[in-house]
Amino acid sequence: MKPSQLPAAEREFLFHHHVAAMLTVGADGRPKAAKMEPAIVDDQLLSIGHRHKVRTRRLRRDPRTTLFYDAPGPTWLAVEATVEILDTSDTPRQIVEFMRVRQCRPRGPLAWHGDNHSEAELDETDFISAMIAEGCLLYHFSIDKIYGNLSDPIS
Repeated sequence: MKPSQLPAAEREFLFHHHVAAMLTVGADGRPKAAKMEPAIVDDQLLSIGHRHKVRTRRLRRDPRTTLFYDAPGPTWLAVEATVEILDTSDTPRQIVEFMRVRQCRPRGPLAWHGDNHSEAELDETDFISAMIAEGCLLYHFSIDKIYGNLSDPIS
């Protein structure tokens, strides 16, 4: 399911909340958590990943995941999803589009905190080079189920 197909409160919450815990299933069957920064771009729920990360290997083995969004007070949302890993020659350009939405920067340099713990403001050409060098890819979340407590969806 796409974000546009969600009830208004859930869709609005996802538009305003860009940090979630992504739960994947480890080889031992245990849930494993990692912080993600998803955003909705062109009616797709996306987040950046890396080829070499353990979570990417887990998703290649089993594409099911849950994104858990926390908010102040009793508000929270869980998104059960199936992940498609986008890793083509066009992916760096898609990552630029994602980051422009995520950072609210329709043009100009983009902020990047690299895998080597560096932080920089990069022009688009350098940003794409960094994405390629770090083996970045996109996780596309197809929403299977959504639930939670949205007592105040914008908080």
